Amino acid sequence: MAVQEAVAEKWHMITRQPLIEAYGLTETSPAATINPLDLPKYNGSIGLPIPSTEVILRDDAGKEVPLGQPARSASAARR
Repeated sequence: MAVQEAVAEKWHMITRQPLIEAYGLTETSPAATINPLDLPKYNGSIGLPIPSTEVILRDDAGKEVPLGQPARSASAARR
């Protein structure tokens, strides 16, 4: 489940540090994507693929979604 923006804002208010999200299942090791560590604030994104990882974003019907568009799930594979 993605972090809710209200949670990220409260985190930032308390710690003065942005909450950095990543995405990955145990099958992909610790993560398949991650946001840049110097991100100035929460952006609601799963971030960028880690090196040697290919990511495909999909909608509710399982169809591929172009980069920059909202997606429901991500498939990741090591290259």
